[in-house]
Amino acid sequence: MATDFRQLQRLARALGLTYQQLLARYRAAHGRGAPRAGALTWARLRALDDSLAGSLAHAPTWALLSLRLDPEVLARLVARADADRAERDRIAPGHYIDAALRTGPRRPTEQRACTRNFLQARGNSLPRTGLITVRLSPDAHTALRVLRSAHADGGRSFVHAAASALTDHFLTRLPPQPAAAAGHTGRP
Repeated sequence: MATDFRQLQRLARALGLTYQQLLARYRAAHGRGAPRAGALTWARLRALDDSLAGSLAHAPTWALLSLRLDPEVLARLVARADADRAERDRIAPGHYIDAALRTGPRRPTEQRACTRNFLQARGNSLPRTGLITVRLSPDAHTALRVLRSAHADGGRSFVHAAASALTDHFLTRLPPQPAAAAGHTGRP
């Protein structure tokens, strides 16, 4: 439960809220008796919505950036963004990356652990990466800059692995897509 608390705190901070404010908004949306565990999923979706709204409202402050991601993560990212476009018309892969960077671990030890787990699942190496160019918020750029400086000894390959790990972590923890949004009509 302490991990959930830390994740909720991080998500609240990324949304510009306190932990208590985040829980109050969650409960206002889902009722006072809503399970706290659902707050994590709700907050991740709010972070994604916040990223989309921020990109539309503050477009001049969002800068282009080319990132290299694990090919599997990149394929999942693009597929998820394409499927979610049915509900969120202007959603793009960059919004997911932006939300992942803003809500991901901030401590270098947590970043290393997340990246290490990601790499271990892939045989301790990152395959040839795929390039994606996205617009990111100033906060996401700051998170990348901190990531680069905190792990300067790992070089660019570590930053690519870390960006892939954080994006994978975020995508994995989003709720599954509804059948209609995932391309299933329910007919045989």
